[in-house]
Parts: sequence; C-alpha cells; structure tokens
Amino acid sequence: MLVYSKVNVIIPSNDGRQKIRLNRGDVAEVPKWAAATKYFKLLQADGQLVTTSKTTVDKDAQQAEDKKPGQEPPKDEGQPK
Repeated sequence: MLVYSKVNVIIPSNDGRQKIRLNRGDVAEVPKWAAATKYFKLLQADGQLVTTSKTTVDKDAQQAEDKKPGQEPPKDEGQPK
C-alpha cells in the first residue's frame, strides 16, 4: 500500500519486533503488517496518513507521462512526406 505521511511517525508491529519509519512528506510503500496495526488505522482516520492503491498511482503517472507538453505525437512512417 502506498502512503503519504503528513507527520514524522514510527509504526511498530503488533509484536514489537519490527518498525517502519515515515518522515513528513514521504511517499512510501508500507508492508501489510504495518497497515494492519491499530496505530496505522488511527493515523489514517485522523488524516495524518493518506493511502492510495498502487494501481491508481501507476495510472495517474502514465497519464501524466502521456500528456507531457512539448512532445510531438508519434508520426506514421507509412505516409508520404
């Protein structure tokens, strides 16, 4: 899951063996165990963490790439000049 963090935060795993650190302004891939913690869900509900699906981000990035200004559309090689 992709996450945008509005705050500096450390999310510990439920068993305390792992942790993930997110800095304010980070966009990061968060493991499933972190997204399943109560703390993560509270931060998300409070608006401190904004989540998105990776496929949405990929589609948006592709659309932005397709619409870059200054790029000419591909020319058809079969037509005479």
